[in-house]
Amino acid sequence: MAKLLSFESAGKYQTWLGLSLAIALLYSLPALQQAFAAEYIVQDDARQHVFWMQRFSDAALFPHDLLADYFQSVAPWGYKTLYFWQLSWVYRRCCLIDCCLLF
Repeated sequence: MAKLLSFESAGKYQTWLGLSLAIALLYSLPALQQAFAAEYIVQDDARQHVFWMQRFSDAALFPHDLLADYFQSVAPWGYKTLYFWQLSWVYRRCCLIDCCLLF
């Protein structure tokens, strides 16, 4: 069985891969610099997909809100679980700090 790639052809592929990544980087860095030039930058998707997660701390938030219900229904379970754990960890830390400050 013949080898599919010889050392010479593998080197050519690596060269072209490196050049294509360099060109992609060359054009993407100025675009990212312009995108993050403002002081207060928030990705629009974050506002849409994260606001309803305040329901984890207060279940009565956003009653009968169709947008909140929709974004909650389309969020993947891993995404929900990650934010739920993160929020519960933050609240435990805050409650622990508040209790320590009381004494």
